[in-house]
Amino acid sequence: MKLQTGLLLILPLGMLFSCGNVKKLQYLQGPFDSLAYAKINYQEPLIKNGDILGISVYSDNPEASALYNQASHAPQTPGGAAASGGATSGYLVDNNGYILFHSLGNIYVKGMTRQQVAAILNEKLKEVLKNPYCQVRYNNFRITVLGEVRNPSVYSIPSERISLLEVLGLAGDLTPYGRRDSVLVIRENDSTRRMGWMDLRKTDIFESEYFFLQQNDVVIVHPSKRKSAVDDQVTARNIGLAATIVSTLAILITVFQ
Repeated sequence: MKLQTGLLLILPLGMLFSCGNVKKLQYLQGPFDSLAYAKINYQEPLIKNGDILGISVYSDNPEASALYNQASHAPQTPGGAAASGGATSGYLVDNNGYILFHSLGNIYVKGMTRQQVAAILNEKLKEVLKNPYCQVRYNNFRITVLGEVRNPSVYSIPSERISLLEVLGLAGDLTPYGRRDSVLVIRENDSTRRMGWMDLRKTDIFESEYFFLQQNDVVIVHPSKRKSAVDDQVTARNIGLAATIVSTLAILITVFQ
């Protein structure tokens, strides 16, 4: 009878702790008005110093257009992001915000969108090409994901538009030890550095300027206190195992001597 009573008391406690742990792993908790977040607050990234632009030029004369084109291919990974190793070709934005374009010289591009740069090039290339048009892309749109995710790495983003949730998906999602209430986004722009703390459990992340990531952002997922406790337990267990082995060796040496 006492055993049955004890089990009845333990079972609700186990369910309580289980529910609490599951809640910590949930994203976007609580009811929210979907209409309030219907508008997507996406702003196209602006070109910065150090960016590498892939520029493709087309015209009625393909042979003449080819003089202005550079190879800008990056191998793709199964996850949809490009591999980040190796040199990246393209037009480098220098420290003064210029690119050096074939036959056109220095062109100021810092602070512009890709479409604005394409419009400038289209106008300038009319002098040397018939009906030219350009496509401009980032060849260095990379996001670094570190911390408590399953696949921390540097991811090259072909679409040049990605949200925080999407890049965490590319990284294999958070581990059970990752804190969904403590995700840090580090953003550098020339000589300035800004940081944004994101709580993935709250729906107001959709309104954050850090929800959509920009080129070269760094995302860091912090570990929970439970991860530290587990690491301490593993360390203690390894130390205990090593002490046992040393003691056993000492006893064997004493016996055989």
